[in-house]
Amino acid sequence: MKTTFAALSLLMLAGRCPAQSPEVGAKYKSGGATVEVVENGASCRLEYKSQDVLLDETNQRADIEMWDPEKTEEERSAIPLGGCIIVHVSDSTIDGANTKYWEYVLQTTRGKRILVQRGKDEIPEHTVMGSVTIWWNIDTVYLSDKLSSSIKVFVIDNLRQKRSAFIISPQ
Repeated sequence: MKTTFAALSLLMLAGRCPAQSPEVGAKYKSGGATVEVVENGASCRLEYKSQDVLLDETNQRADIEMWDPEKTEEERSAIPLGGCIIVHVSDSTIDGANTKYWEYVLQTTRGKRILVQRGKDEIPEHTVMGSVTIWWNIDTVYLSDKLSSSIKVFVIDNLRQKRSAFIISPQ
């Protein structure tokens, strides 16, 4: 089924199409960093959450859900030093949005590989508006080291043979 621009725009405006691809050159703030789009061939977008942001979110959950101190400390200690990158992907097919067909490559800005991670085999969610169905999924890349300098993140759609690239810079 062909997806029209108007239908996609409606999905995006409704906030129900989480993987809308920002334009090349776009910069946005995300969880303690600035994300810059340098390629946008794949249907994806990124969020970054620093360790501090994740600690704050965990503390809020602990307060709301009334965790005991042991559970709070257990959850806080599991948060990685570098925080995490949340990858949102979408496709017009269920297979295309299954993150097992996606790959994430992290590099220094000079091109040295830091991490290569294949996506998990996760059944995508979908959003239907009129006759348009968009399949989408979310995956997480955990960073064991603190983000002290900018990194380049490639998100590769192995089914479509397309990729997007982002630069994440700490604030």
